[in-house]
Amino acid sequence: MLGRDRFRLIHGEILPQFFYSLYGLIIGCERPLPFLPLSAATRADVTIRFAALENRQETPVALAGKFSIFADKEARFTSELGFAAAISSGRLITVEASPHLSQAGLHAALFGPAMGWLLFQRGLVPLHGCGVEVAGRLIAIVGHSGAGKSTLGRALVARGHRLVGDDQLLVDPVTTRVPPGMNVMRLWQDSAYRLGDGVSEEARIAAGYDKYYVDLGSPIPGDSLPLRLVLALGCDPSRDRPHYVPLNRQQGAAMLCNHVYQRPVAYSAGYAPAVLEWSTQVAVRVPVMALDRPDNFEALTDICEEIERLVAIEQGTPR
Repeated sequence: MLGRDRFRLIHGEILPQFFYSLYGLIIGCERPLPFLPLSAATRADVTIRFAALENRQETPVALAGKFSIFADKEARFTSELGFAAAISSGRLITVEASPHLSQAGLHAALFGPAMGWLLFQRGLVPLHGCGVEVAGRLIAIVGHSGAGKSTLGRALVARGHRLVGDDQLLVDPVTTRVPPGMNVMRLWQDSAYRLGDGVSEEARIAAGYDKYYVDLGSPIPGDSLPLRLVLALGCDPSRDRPHYVPLNRQQGAAMLCNHVYQRPVAYSAGYAPAVLEWSTQVAVRVPVMALDRPDNFEALTDICEEIERLVAIEQGTPR
C-alpha cells in the first residue's frame, strides 16, 4: 500500500495527490513515492510535479557541477541518467524524467541533489551524513562519498539501534534537534550482503552502479531528536584499530562546514555565509570527533562498540 489517493483539480485535470513527511516538511506529489514515509496531512510545504521543463532564455549566474543557477535562485539540475529538475522558491520541484528511469534512480536524484538545493532555498543547511539513535542519543556520521558512513550506520542498526535518516540530516543550529528522514539506506551491494540485507534489481540506483536502496522495515522516530555527537569518518589503511580524535570548536566547525551537502554548489550561489554561521553554531553545541577507521569490514564491530561506549559515557555525564 503506497497510500490513499487524494485528488486536486490542476489546470482542469484531476490528478491523484500523495502526501509524505520528510525533514519536518510535508511533501505533496501527484505520483506515489514509495521510499518516503506517508503523512495524513492534506496541505504541502513542498510540491513535486512532473512536467516538461520550460527553457530559460537568460544566462545562469553560476554553474556548479550539474547545476545551473539563475538570478532568482532557481536552480536547474540535469543528470545523464535521464532526470532534470527545476527547483524554485523552496516550495516547488518540477521534474522531467525519462520513462526508462527506475524508481530508485528517480528517488536518488529527486531526494538527493534536487531536495538538497530546495532546503538551501528554504534557509536550511543539510548535513551530508547518516543519523542513528544509539541508546536514546542521536549520532551523526559524516564523511565524503565512499567513506563508509551508511555502512557504519547500517551496522549500528543491526545491533538494535534506530535509523533517523541517511544521506541528508537537518540540524537546527539553536536547538540541535534533527527531524526524521527516510527509512531507507543507500548501500553498496557488498556491504548489504555482509550485513544480511538482500538487494533487488528494482532498488539499484543506476545501471552498472552497485549501490542499492535497502528498506530497513522498522519505523524511524516520529519526532525530532537532539544531536549529541558528530563523527567524521575517514579511512586509514595503516591502522589496525579505529582511532578517535576529539576536535575543538574551531576544528569542529571546519569539519561540519566541509561536510555540508552540495557545499560547492551552495557556495557558488552565495550561501557560504549561511553555511559558515550554521557550522559555527552547531560546533558550539555538539561535540565533533574525527574517526579514522581501518580499511577492512571486520573493524565495524570495534567501531560500533566504541560508539556505544562513548554514548554510555555521555549518558553518565551531567550536561
